[in-house]
Amino acid sequence: MNMKNRFFLGISCFLTILFFSHVNEVYAKDIKTNEIYEKSGGEAIIQMTNNISGLVYTITYDANGGEGAPDLQKKREGESINLSTNIPTLLGYDFVGCSTDAKASDFEYSAGETYSLNKNITLYAIWAKRCYITFYSSGKVISEQVAHPGDVITIVGAPPKEPKGIFSGWHSTNNGLIYQPGQKYTVGDYGVTFYAEWESTQDLPSVVIKKAKKTKKTIEVKWRKRKGYQGYYIYFSNTGNFKKRVIAKVGKKKSKLVLKPKDYRKMKKKLGKVKYVKIIGWKRINGIIHSSYVVSQYSWKKIE
Repeated sequence: MNMKNRFFLGISCFLTILFFSHVNEVYAKDIKTNEIYEKSGGEAIIQMTNNISGLVYTITYDANGGEGAPDLQKKREGESINLSTNIPTLLGYDFVGCSTDAKASDFEYSAGETYSLNKNITLYAIWAKRCYITFYSSGKVISEQVAHPGDVITIVGAPPKEPKGIFSGWHSTNNGLIYQPGQKYTVGDYGVTFYAEWESTQDLPSVVIKKAKKTKKTIEVKWRKRKGYQGYYIYFSNTGNFKKRVIAKVGKKKSKLVLKPKDYRKMKKKLGKVKYVKIIGWKRINGIIHSSYVVSQYSWKKIE
């Protein structure tokens, strides 16, 4: 090898060493973390290759009217993280989850859920109004539940038996209807209180039915008013034992009920043929609703 070739070979070796030395300094630098890896040039190139695609995305939390939003989180492209399990608070409401829409009524993400999307997002807390469902009997709380508007709850069982009464159902303060244990109730925008109602075994006068007649569109019932009652329950059934029934409630001044066509249609849908009616007067005694005990043959009637 002549002198000229040796010179060029020496220059080539020098440049090669210089190049890999530069790689070890420059390419060992993690693009995302800005850290320098103290490794050989080849290992640094591998490390750089594993991190070169690593964009960082931010998850920001907004309490949406509440307090205590979680701190923001960061994730690298391609990785999955668990969303924060820190729960914000809002007086009178329950946290149900998060959504990318602050006005959403339903949530998209739950606390602690795995998140893997590669984008910056803001997650807003979604709140559900807290509604209290309370069941009272004889001035005592029998049961209390917490629910939200739109929830469907099951009516609780009968309370402990009254010494002078027969349990007839739970009276709702929202719509005035009487619900039986096991029935479903859809929660509205506010809480509701149910009071136990009792058919009294005291010697209360029976209510006499004067007329019970039906047409294709309605049923008309007339009865003789009884002094001292605060109102009346009108029971409709397809059998004489009234196990399956629909109950209407009217005030003390009423002595006649004519069902609206739409109410009659609903009743027929539930009972099929509506054949029998009975009427019970009620009044409140020491905070407890008592009803006339049906002992008279005139208190119930087959509908003509």
